[in-house]
Amino acid sequence: LKAYVNDTLTLSQSVDIINSSETDSVFIDETLQLETVVLPANTTIPTVTWSLIPSDIATVNQTGLLIPVTTGKVTVKATAWDGSGKMGTRDIWIINRPVDSIAISSLGGVDTLGVNESLQMQALVLPSNATNKAVNWSVSPAELASITNNGILTGNAAGRITITAVAADGSEIMDTLSIRIVFYYTDSIWISSAADQDTIDVGDQLQMSATVFPANASEPGVTWSVTPGTHAAISEAGLLTATAAGEITVTATSTDGSGVSGSKDIFVQTSVGVGDRLQHSGISVYPNPAPRGKFTICAPEDISHVEVMNLQGRKIFETVELKQGSGEIQLEVAPGVYLLRFSDGKRTFFEKLSVE
Repeated sequence: LKAYVNDTLTLSQSVDIINSSETDSVFIDETLQLETVVLPANTTIPTVTWSLIPSDIATVNQTGLLIPVTTGKVTVKATAWDGSGKMGTRDIWIINRPVDSIAISSLGGVDTLGVNESLQMQALVLPSNATNKAVNWSVSPAELASITNNGILTGNAAGRITITAVAADGSEIMDTLSIRIVFYYTDSIWISSAADQDTIDVGDQLQMSATVFPANASEPGVTWSVTPGTHAAISEAGLLTATAAGEITVTATSTDGSGVSGSKDIFVQTSVGVGDRLQHSGISVYPNPAPRGKFTICAPEDISHVEVMNLQGRKIFETVELKQGSGEIQLEVAPGVYLLRFSDGKRTFFEKLSVE
């Protein structure tokens, strides 16, 4: 500060901070231009020095431009530069820009969803520069459907549901959308076999497959069965095992309660030499019927692997070692007919076992 002899200085008597919009808040993504009114109007040096308390919430340059850094309250100070010690202050709140509106929609505009199907929900949040555009998803009734934090809706049971998206910024802005959940029943089942085989040799296995229609059936599962059960067995996965020559029918029935089923006829034939092997293999099972599931196996020494299956093809017992070609086996099973499967590592032999 320079003064010359006989100069007269008029010092600042007051400093007020103002802004053109007369607001005490600013959005975090905006800036705020501050100005000062220094009195008296003829103050010789009306210049001020700008500062902030605290200094980590915003910055201010020496033209009075306030630039937010984070949310919170900051006190702006304008101190007269002329040494008068006069100072003005003003509290400014830095705030997030809130959500004004939310509009829910589904991908593709879908308003119907199948049980066990999923659908991406979307939320248009405005304004586009809202500080926090996240939403919290919910669905009711909760037993009919579920929705993830990312808005993926999954139908659980038939009925009408309401989806809600609420702004996560605390503004409580929300929107809702109604979706219908339907159960798509199976209307037909097409059965096929590996390589489209319709003939199988005794002792061989064949993988069956079921294609359920419509493709979006809510419960596409099937249960497998084969008739007559004396000629073959089939596993839960559709693996058919032939045990006796003749014509059989393989059936796949929908598990959705619709009663829909599909079937395919398969012919079981005795291949050359198989009958001889079964008859003269030297395998014997006794007593048969087996009282309370206890029986003895006598077989050639090269027979080391024995499996016991029920007529659905499910393995219920297995041993990989017969001592000197024989062994006593105790099955803990219900009375009925079972299949014994023998193997020497190259060939497979079958024998029926009745349990009393």
